[in-house]
Amino acid sequence: MKRLLLLLLLPLAACTTPDSNDFNQNLLPLPENATSYQCDSGNRIIVTYNGSDKAELLYRQENITMDITRSASGARYAGEGLVWWIKGNDANLYMADKDNDTGRQIERCTVVLK
Repeated sequence: MKRLLLLLLLPLAACTTPDSNDFNQNLLPLPENATSYQCDSGNRIIVTYNGSDKAELLYRQENITMDITRSASGARYAGEGLVWWIKGNDANLYMADKDNDTGRQIERCTVVLK
């Protein structure tokens, strides 16, 4: 009987767990004047908007500084090879192409805390 129980539990031990960095980031308290976004991937992005022209993103344990750029609608920030584009409660993170334009989408997110 003990062997049967052990055989049944072995597959559970082999299951993957979330990356500890992602898990720990999800437990961080929200900094003052920051907005928390929950992404479809399970990642959390915390953004502090500094004035009307800068944004500081905490994404996967990295701080990313961005400057506001021109957009047809919403607010669009670019920096460090990424583009952060928000409109209402929705936001998207993209890889920037060579002209700092929006490239491949990395994350699709929604505001969860302000």
